[in-house]
Amino acid sequence: NFKLKSNFVEDGNVYIIGELSNWEKNNEFKLEFDSINNIYSKSIYLKQGYYNYLYIVQDHSNIQTNLTFIEGSHYQTKNDYYIYVYYREIGKNYEQLIGFKKTSSELF
Repeated sequence: NFKLKSNFVEDGNVYIIGELSNWEKNNEFKLEFDSINNIYSKSIYLKQGYYNYLYIVQDHSNIQTNLTFIEGSHYQTKNDYYIYVYYREIGKNYEQLIGFKKTSSELF
């Protein structure tokens, strides 16, 4: 049972996409709006497991799909990356750290 607390989206229909839908928009995964509780919901029969999914809005003309309308966008998030380079000499049972680099996704 999927439930999304949200006001009514006038721009289009709300769908679930993800591994469960083969990352494609499908009418089987279209959510229905409950105006009394201000909630989108859908019951979908799934095999037990772990699924990655997100909510999208498909405009009424079926031309444009908006992935960030509900989920938002975090492209400005700064990420730090640490790169370690190791070397193991033949016949040795340990690795030597021979290089290290810290970098960031920050654009400035």
